[in-house]
Amino acid sequence: MGPPIRLKSGQLAGLLTEARARGWPVYHLAGPRCKQELLEQLAEVFGFPEYFGYNWDALEECLGDLGWLDPASTRLLVWEECFRLAQASLEDWRTALSVLAEVPGLKVALLHTWWYEAVPNVTSSSAPAG
Repeated sequence: MGPPIRLKSGQLAGLLTEARARGWPVYHLAGPRCKQELLEQLAEVFGFPEYFGYNWDALEECLGDLGWLDPASTRLLVWEECFRLAQASLEDWRTALSVLAEVPGLKVALLHTWWYEAVPNVTSSSAPAG
């Protein structure tokens, strides 16, 4: 659904208030440190089917059809301590952002405290549109 929203920790409350007002379901990632942790957390928060294969192709497939979730035109994924994956593997970081950017109706908010300019290839934005 486009580039991620980059937030400082103090901006999260406003975004969550907006999400609730618009009726967006909100999902949270708790700072995965590697690809495997990211895939495990995404499988858990979105309730992927048991057959989920824990690889990028399987992630694209499951995120491409979230039919088992409540219908929603927009969903918000808050990725806390998002710098951890970028520090561990820039390639996995870029792949994850690329996959998430293609999910229809998914807005990704990257929450950080100190890394504002430290992680490459992240678009700065203050609030979501739409």
